Amino acid sequence: MSPAFESPPVSQRTFRSWQRSAAALLLVIAVLLAYAPVLGKSDLVLDDHYNIATNPYLANVSGESIAHFWTAPYIRLYIPVTYTAWSLLAKLAGDPPPTSPQEIRVLHGANILLQVANTLLVLALLQCCGVSLWAAFFGALIFAVHPLQTEAVSWITELKTVLSAFFSFATMLFFVLATRSAAQRPRVRIALYLGSLLLLVLGIFSKPLAVCTLPFLFIISCVFQGIPPLRSIRLLTPHAVLCLAVIFITMQAQPLPFFLEPLPFALRLPVALDAVGFYLSKLFVPVHLAMDYARTPSAVWNGFPANGFWALPLLTGALLFFFKNKRRQLLACLALFMLGILPVSGMLPFGYQVISTVADRYAYFAMFGAALALGIVCSSWPWKILATLVPVIGVLLISLTFQQSELWKKEQSLGWHSTTSYPAGIYGLSAITNNIPASPHSLELLRTHLAAYPLDPYNTGSYARHLLQWKSSRQQKAHGQKVAPQEVQKLFEQGVGRMRSNDRRDAWMHFMQAILLDPDDAASWNNLGILLAEAGYGMSEQCFKWALFLMPDNPYVLNNMGMVSFTRGNQALGLRYLERAVRLNDTQKNPVITANLAAARQAAGQAAGHVPSLVGTPILHHPDLREQ
Repeated sequence: MSPAFESPPVSQRTFRSWQRSAAALLLVIAVLLAYAPVLGKSDLVLDDHYNIATNPYLANVSGESIAHFWTAPYIRLYIPVTYTAWSLLAKLAGDPPPTSPQEIRVLHGANILLQVANTLLVLALLQCCGVSLWAAFFGALIFAVHPLQTEAVSWITELKTVLSAFFSFATMLFFVLATRSAAQRPRVRIALYLGSLLLLVLGIFSKPLAVCTLPFLFIISCVFQGIPPLRSIRLLTPHAVLCLAVIFITMQAQPLPFFLEPLPFALRLPVALDAVGFYLSKLFVPVHLAMDYARTPSAVWNGFPANGFWALPLLTGALLFFFKNKRRQLLACLALFMLGILPVSGMLPFGYQVISTVADRYAYFAMFGAALALGIVCSSWPWKILATLVPVIGVLLISLTFQQSELWKKEQSLGWHSTTSYPAGIYGLSAITNNIPASPHSLELLRTHLAAYPLDPYNTGSYARHLLQWKSSRQQKAHGQKVAPQEVQKLFEQGVGRMRSNDRRDAWMHFMQAILLDPDDAASWNNLGILLAEAGYGMSEQCFKWALFLMPDNPYVLNNMGMVSFTRGNQALGLRYLERAVRLNDTQKNPVITANLAAARQAAGQAAGHVPSLVGTPILHHPDLREQ
């Protein structure tokens, strides 16, 4: 055997093994330190309430309840693997769905353990791409504890992000091991290749964004493994077929929201470039991170090109040309970063763009490209430079991520931080008003926000501003504005007409405009709640609550409150609402209300987790509320 292919001495292999173990241990410690705050006393925040606390299928986990997640979406999302994982965690944490600090700690712990696993997978992948151990450690450290990762790791709802990334990184590692030139037994290579197919499917069923794994595999295969493009295409054809099949199933089960207005194609590229540039700016300067940046497509376009974010991807690409020996690999890393963001950058329509085209959690998978680029650049650095630089940057990032994780413990602190940093963001404002009592400061914040950020046709979050306007006006006990009853009734009737013709988006806009004129228009609140409930939005319950406050004896509103309460796990409360609706239905004689009560009573006697299909009751004729 040629000396070039001889195995290293035992002592050298032992030293390398010790180094790998030390690198892995340091990364685990870094992750645990950075995200430790959420393992303390934390609350459920934002969508956690819908996904976990009020999820009826987590009330008593069974085979039937888990099967539901594979046959239908829940809260607008078809992510059956993620909901199955939550089911198992709920069983581990204890039934009913986790709400106590100890049970919430189990859910946060799952996210952090997945972050540990993902970090170790990234470390292995960087080494498979030719990066030296400690340079790969530096890259993996950036992936592990960069503040941009905080939202995905510290928010329980984002289990879907870290879980899908786990399957995606495992897919990539299995594929690389199965196709690299090093000699392996055929059975092992076949098993690894088939394993990569299975893991890819699990990743997409955890979160559709995992479809980015396919172009990642192609770039790694061609650029870092040296496999010719045509052979890479042949190797990845089964993966592509599976991707298309799973995405087709997901799109059928999880259609885009009815109110989503796709951007004209000519505007999509500038908006997408702006999104990539925004993430690059936060990558290099991770400050003022928030849960809602309020960068809707229209807001981005109105600020284009003055904001300058769109130029950052172009400038970064130009700078990479100065790395002559590593130009090809670094440009590939930039491509990985951009591809990881592409599906949620505004280039393709996606649901969250009505709130913002950027969110920290969307950069999670793309951070692999940044980690790989850093590892490639640092591979040629002397050990002394790495030994000096890595601890300093590591401690800095851990401290920043630790502070960011503190915010995710409480919805109120998260809301104040987000609204202070980005006043136009509706999520921050909602978190504040939902968690603190009325005060002159909070009411002034509401009034200022509503005056500064009017209705935006591209921003579905506008409906929440109307909810807040109503809340503010009720707390002040005076609207301070003149109500035009005829105009309100006209908008209401137009909304009903759109509902009857199944034009839900226009109906939604008409009801919102009616509420904007008269926040006490209970009939519009009720019908707006119907539209949101049909689309699976949790805000529907708030709409019905406020309609019920204004019309406490209306059987239609009572039926709808019973419907959402029952289907979201509170069966006793739902039955009380439905029974009262039936008692008050004598004059209306609406058979739907009676049928809903019968269906709910039948379901209440069955196994937990069985959720009946109840029907909402829109108000079709506008009552004169000002005379009541």
